[in-house]
Amino acid sequence: MDIRKQVKEVLDAFPDVDYHHSLIDDLTDMLNNTGISGAFVGKFLTNLINLSNYKNQTHIKLPANFEKLKQEENLFSMHIKVKNCNARILYSFLSDGTVLLYGFFERSGKKKTDYTNAKRIAKIRKSELIKEETL
Repeated sequence: MDIRKQVKEVLDAFPDVDYHHSLIDDLTDMLNNTGISGAFVGKFLTNLINLSNYKNQTHIKLPANFEKLKQEENLFSMHIKVKNCNARILYSFLSDGTVLLYGFFERSGKKKTDYTNAKRIAKIRKSELIKEETL
């Protein structure tokens, strides 16, 4: 099955978790030619189940897989570790529920990933969704 279709099916299985339309492209681009798409989709599904169940308490209940980004209001990170790849999906909570905003690979090494660009993209997408919500 193609990666795009798998990701969309998983996302669509959670009507209480919304996503920015570009997220499917983010995840598809990340996973193409990696050989980890099956394992990724399985862990992504598990994380979505947890996010759907615990909502804005997920980062407290499951801190190994979810975190609130420091110095950011209402911006969180979902962690998906598969083999040597660390994927992150930034998400937030809007008035109508949880929204997944941006997916990317966290770089490994001595220096932790700088989330500056990822946070910027997530905030832009969040603003777009808030505008759509008010229309």
